[in-house]
Amino acid sequence: MNSDYRTIYLLVLLCLTRGITTYSQVQNDVLIEQILESMAPELSEDHDYSEISERLNHYRRSPLNINLASKDQLHELFFISPVQVKSILSHREENGLFMDVLELQSVPGFDPQTLRWLLNFIVVLPPAELKSVSFKKLIMKSEHDLMLRFGQVLERQSGFSSSNLGADGSYLGSAMRMFTRYRYNYSNVLFASLNMEKDAGEPLSF
Repeated sequence: MNSDYRTIYLLVLLCLTRGITTYSQVQNDVLIEQILESMAPELSEDHDYSEISERLNHYRRSPLNINLASKDQLHELFFISPVQVKSILSHREENGLFMDVLELQSVPGFDPQTLRWLLNFIVVLPPAELKSVSFKKLIMKSEHDLMLRFGQVLERQSGFSSSNLGADGSYLGSAMRMFTRYRYNYSNVLFASLNMEKDAGEPLSF
């Protein structure tokens, strides 16, 4: 009998856990959808929203430490303006580290709605000490984000044809466009980023 009760208890607990996880995901999707809708009037109709959604989901899972966030990282939140980013950095420089997220209310240029959204993507933490962190931990306990994009016009272009090789107007590189981005993040304390881009016609060199 005890075994039966234990089984029922575990099943109920599993259902509740799944329900909470599903509810949390739905809330997250609704939040990001609201943000994208608010940004739509300022973006072109053919704008790629996938990268915005990807970055917001990333910072939803791994909130940005507002005490260490760089200008570029704050811009990746997209829904805060360059003026608001500058206000955060100026406040931090003039007043020192943030002690609490509610301190953002004293930063000029933020409306209540933007602040409510922002609180979902940031945390306030003191700088972590990296001296005692091993190299293995820096590699194994960190986040690595690699993105590769390739593209090429299917129609044959004269500049890339063999008959034009060496002639005026021919290109030195292939017709393929390439973009590579690598990002490293250790506990939102240590960051690194590498971007490489090749346009159509450019030679690939290192």
